[in-house]
Amino acid sequence: MNQDKRRQAKQKKRELEVRRKKLEVQAESLLQSKREKYPEIVIGRRDADPKFIESVIEASKCFDFLDTKRLGTAQQAFYRMGKEHGFEAAIELLESLPSINYGERAVTGNIKLAIALTSFGSLLLGMVPEETRKKFMPWNDVSVAFKGREIILHFSSMTSESGVGGTVYFNRLKPKVIFNGNEYTVGFSRHAIERICKRLNPRYIQYGPAGDIHAFFNSCVYFEPVLLFGDQPAFALYDWCDNPGFSHYETYTVGVLGKENIDPTGGRIYYRVGYCPVVFEGEFAKAKSFIQPGFRSTPEYGLLLNSSLPREQKEHLIAKVTDEGRSESDTLYWNDSEAAKWFHENGIPQVVQLKHDVFVNG
Repeated sequence: MNQDKRRQAKQKKRELEVRRKKLEVQAESLLQSKREKYPEIVIGRRDADPKFIESVIEASKCFDFLDTKRLGTAQQAFYRMGKEHGFEAAIELLESLPSINYGERAVTGNIKLAIALTSFGSLLLGMVPEETRKKFMPWNDVSVAFKGREIILHFSSMTSESGVGGTVYFNRLKPKVIFNGNEYTVGFSRHAIERICKRLNPRYIQYGPAGDIHAFFNSCVYFEPVLLFGDQPAFALYDWCDNPGFSHYETYTVGVLGKENIDPTGGRIYYRVGYCPVVFEGEFAKAKSFIQPGFRSTPEYGLLLNSSLPREQKEHLIAKVTDEGRSESDTLYWNDSEAAKWFHENGIPQVVQLKHDVFVNG
């Protein structure tokens, strides 16, 4: 009797196990059929450090289009349509819609398209460990392209060489700068790059800012030679500020230059980002650090110190421009052009128009 019960119990256990496995297979098959409605992630250009590429690819293998906690229904619908009809059609449809709900908010205009095109990259890069991103960025970068029915990951990097004073990073266009009649290739130390990132956007290991920062280093071809305090050779960096509707335009073009002073034939408008003191290593004029306008040893600092401004106003401006914790994001957020405008109007142009190329796509 007991043996019969034991056999029945074993038989029932085996049946339950078979049923459980069958349900698991069915569930997995259902999930797979749902995943097949989403685009494949493929690897395009691999021009970056292999370890960085590997870390992003590993993250892409774990990306789950069915995760509703990470992806909203609007994003999922965009990806599904891209897979079914191609992303050109998906983008056209998105542009035609008056608004889209992302999470609990409705977005309109160019914002809805920007979110659709950047959210995948933001989520993917966020899955790469922070320490990995800090180790390889911004001299390495990944960009996301929606082409055909696929999501394509393209990798790019700056070039680097070992130097006497450490690694020299430079872009593939090998832009030149002239000091004392001698032509040098522009290069950067890691410290200089990190300082520039802190100035332009401290969030440079996040997808959107990462692309902007990487493009800045990898496509800049104009570097203005200057002398800082103590005859320290340096070059000045410039960036665009001529796109109406963007914060750079409002802060620098409107707030510093003034729309009434724009010369229609004067070329594109740029603002002075700051200065890189250099050391000469072989063919390179290598930026060893970075200081923003108004910091000690810059022409702006000397101008401010020697000005006839009331003491309180002078100290106010010095404190603002030498604040190490202040980034370009803070300046743009508050639309704060006070210091740049004072420098500009008192002899050191902070916003200029240039007819020659400052950035070139390599």
